Amino acid sequence: MGLFAKQLLYFFRDGKVQPNKKSDFIFYKIVDFCQQDELYTIQCIRKNTIIRATIAEIVFDIDILYGLHPVQACYAGIEYAKHLKKSNVLPLAIQQKQKKKLSKYSARRYGNYNICYQDRKGRIFFINEESREKFLMDPRDIAFSEEFIKEFDSVQAFHIGLLVGLRLNKESTSSGLVLSTRQKPYLKLVK
Repeated sequence: MGLFAKQLLYFFRDGKVQPNKKSDFIFYKIVDFCQQDELYTIQCIRKNTIIRATIAEIVFDIDILYGLHPVQACYAGIEYAKHLKKSNVLPLAIQQKQKKKLSKYSARRYGNYNICYQDRKGRIFFINEESREKFLMDPRDIAFSEEFIKEFDSVQAFHIGLLVGLRLNKESTSSGLVLSTRQKPYLKLVK
């Protein structure tokens, strides 16, 4: 029996497509963070290898981001949003390259929930693939509920975390919690 036939038997048993298990895809876990260097320590689960990387290196290394648990991928999204706020002075070419790479993260491999779209208010519409139940929720409610976030694929959990981080950054600046170095414009009516 050939390799292709064995793979088909693995996916098709009893005439049904077997769902992918989360444990087949989770290879990495974030185990530590060094505040001084801003480096994360990532452990390869099956080989016990240690990798040290910044949050940007984690996000743009497809293998690591795809291999994280959904809860940790969501955390990486929140931390990357903080990183984006700090590094707002990146050259335009690098920003465009990062946007192209982030747009490729869309394939869902496992998990019961699948993101369909985001509405204008920023809420996320997603479907439970097993029960076909539909949800429309704020990304913060999804991210801060471990029951919901662990049922997404790691890439979709990363996107939810990124949306949460961007929204938290936006709200903290608009509420005055973060002092801005820019002065507000003074408007004057001229007749």
